[in-house]
Amino acid sequence: MVFKIATRGDQSAEARNLAAQDLWQTCRRSTAVRIDNAGLTRVNEDVYAGIINPALGPHDTMRLRGCIEDATTNRASALVIGQGNAGPTRQHWGLTGK
Repeated sequence: MVFKIATRGDQSAEARNLAAQDLWQTCRRSTAVRIDNAGLTRVNEDVYAGIINPALGPHDTMRLRGCIEDATTNRASALVIGQGNAGPTRQHWGLTGK
């Protein structure tokens, strides 16, 4: 899930990062399944990518997206700008090398 964070008041990179982390931690708990492996990576100044493994089903993806777009935390809001599922990796299938 890729989202763009916007803050009101403090516009610093630290404020945006803290708001994105807070929002991600709150919303990853909004799904019906327990999510233990869910990292968040800063893509650029105000865009973050949340990675969940294993991938969520359609209903939980909808719940996560809704939470991210509807929640406001620490005077911040977010807009989902992309989502999708990646296929299994070569490592998942036990393949190595080229």
